[in-house]
Amino acid sequence: MDGSPLILVVEDSRLTMKLLVDMLTAGGMAVQTALTGEEALAKIAESPPDLVLVDLMLPNMSGYEVCRHIKQQETTKHIPVIILTALEGNDAKLQALEAGCDDFLNKPVNNVELSNRVKSLLRIRRLQEQVQLRERLALSFKNMPLSISGSAISHRQRPLVVLGTIPCREVAEITDTLRQRDLDIAVAHDGNELMAEVLASWPDLVLVDNNLPGKNGFEICREIKGNSDIQHIPVVLMARLADLDSKLKGIELGADDYLIRPVNQLELAARVSSLLRKKKLHDSLFSGLRAAVYASITDSLTGLYNHGYFKEYLRTEFERCQQAKLPLSLLMVDIDHFKQLNDTRGHAFGDLALKEVAMVVLRNVRDIDLVARYGGEEFAVVLQADTEQASAVAERIGRAVAAHLIGANSSLATQVTVSIGCASFPQHSQNWQKLLEQADQALYQAKAAGRNRVCIYQG
Repeated sequence: MDGSPLILVVEDSRLTMKLLVDMLTAGGMAVQTALTGEEALAKIAESPPDLVLVDLMLPNMSGYEVCRHIKQQETTKHIPVIILTALEGNDAKLQALEAGCDDFLNKPVNNVELSNRVKSLLRIRRLQEQVQLRERLALSFKNMPLSISGSAISHRQRPLVVLGTIPCREVAEITDTLRQRDLDIAVAHDGNELMAEVLASWPDLVLVDNNLPGKNGFEICREIKGNSDIQHIPVVLMARLADLDSKLKGIELGADDYLIRPVNQLELAARVSSLLRKKKLHDSLFSGLRAAVYASITDSLTGLYNHGYFKEYLRTEFERCQQAKLPLSLLMVDIDHFKQLNDTRGHAFGDLALKEVAMVVLRNVRDIDLVARYGGEEFAVVLQADTEQASAVAERIGRAVAAHLIGANSSLATQVTVSIGCASFPQHSQNWQKLLEQADQALYQAKAAGRNRVCIYQG
């Protein structure tokens, strides 16, 4: 396959199958087909798809049985299943949910609705895969101190749903359905009131009537999806008519789903369950991702940015300064006689020296400057400054390090010095790789000249 999601369509009507295949391939999906449940299970065992679309009324083995078999197997239980039914009423939908299906669609299938349901479930599938990957790496990050403020991540025991709707008899049915799923509910009868609740509580899901006064569902959806802090909160729009234009507009604005009023309570339960699972997976992934990112860009000993992050930052900052015609300087800072320090006082004290020198360097630069551990006993400082300004910073760092007593409360307490090399753009170099080489050369000049000094690159 070319990397497109693989959908298995299980349908005994060749005409319906062709229509479904055409819809899915037009949406960029790769499609496999099966005429019976037995054929479908054989294909799933051989090559698990990303999603299964299965007709309820199949010969020999029903769609319920196919779904139940998929969900009972450890290797396939995470594959999303959508059941297609031409049956009216709630019995078929209830049985589909009991079989473990993730969603259901009524025949004849609407192209927009099919696309929306498939894409939503595929996103959940990708989140599941990523969470599983992060869990395998969890031991590496579980003790990592990490703030996750600034993003709508839920830490509640019970998910919170904010319901925005005009007072009516149906509100009681909706709230009863939600409470039966062990959810907390906050009800708002005005769009401004709803948004205030969303911003105050960061709920796990927003269910909003499109005709809500103050701000309608479209406006609320636009605000939530346009705010980076809360954009991952799922939004379900409720419309009073099966209006295709409203559905399309809601999807374009980023709505995660839509329901037609009067709301079918089984559909509500299915949609809410699916979206809350998606939100929970996103929260797990985002928390793990933040920890992984933190670990991947920082040095575990000193807490400074690491070598890889420094080089990427230097490249992008150099390009920015080059385009904006701003000066940029690079300092390479090396602790003098560090091997001797390790040999005489031990590696634990050497680690302490690295951490304390890192702290001193950080204290003597601006917040906008970047300090990184380049490797070993060497640090890098990137400053938006010309050569004269960078030289003054380098001299200040050198004096501060020399005056600092390493391990002040230890019997091994001592002082160290640093050698510093400096190179600048545009004075010395026209590309970031060369700037790094030149700062390194200036550092070697400082060390060769007797250490404990600052040297500016001399071409």
